[in-house]
Amino acid sequence: MLVIGAQTNVGKTSVLMTWLMSIASRSIPCGIVSVEDPDEDFGAKALGQMTGINPKRMWSGDLSQAEWAKIMAVRGYDMPHPFSFGYVGSRRIDDVLAKIEFMARVRGARVVAVDYLQSIMPRGSFSSRREAIDSILAELISLCGRLGVALILASQLARPDKGNPYREPNLIDLKESGEIENRAQCVVMLWRDSDEPGVDIHAKIAKAKRQPAGARFDLIRDPDSGMLIEKPYYGSGY
Repeated sequence: MLVIGAQTNVGKTSVLMTWLMSIASRSIPCGIVSVEDPDEDFGAKALGQMTGINPKRMWSGDLSQAEWAKIMAVRGYDMPHPFSFGYVGSRRIDDVLAKIEFMARVRGARVVAVDYLQSIMPRGSFSSRREAIDSILAELISLCGRLGVALILASQLARPDKGNPYREPNLIDLKESGEIENRAQCVVMLWRDSDEPGVDIHAKIAKAKRQPAGARFDLIRDPDSGMLIEKPYYGSGY
């Protein structure tokens, strides 16, 4: 299990899309199950990455005839990448598990991302939120293990200190972090220095089992596709 941890609106979903589209481009079937955003949001992001057309321009309808032709060329079943989307409006864990199993058994997905952990509703009642999260996490890991599917899990970080809202996060900032941190093979954390539009998003590998952790990189928004991409470096730095 790989965990991507970040605050709201930092870029968890965009990073998930970028990574999974890269995997799918190598003909490895994969998919995203979301309890937050409907299929059309992910579809626009995927089309943006494949065509180089910013999803914001798609929603506005301000596209040329040539751009529409590019979009139509990769629509629906003609999409060149083995990529699936699944929206779970109920947010119930049973429905999330069913969607993952459908993707694996019917669509052949070998990698599935879930966006995001804290928005899923558990089965039954629990004495604490931590126990509920641990139960959801255990069910996700168990199912993916039985299906032989790699799991990428987006997770919300605890609210930052009011006096320092943009500080670099640590593993302890994973909400209900006990089992999330312990059971993850790799944890990638995202943060930024301000809410200003266009600001770089910092990333670090906070945990990597059997591999050295600590690698850092920055992400920027591609003005064409609208996706987050790794910022190129010239010389020393992160």
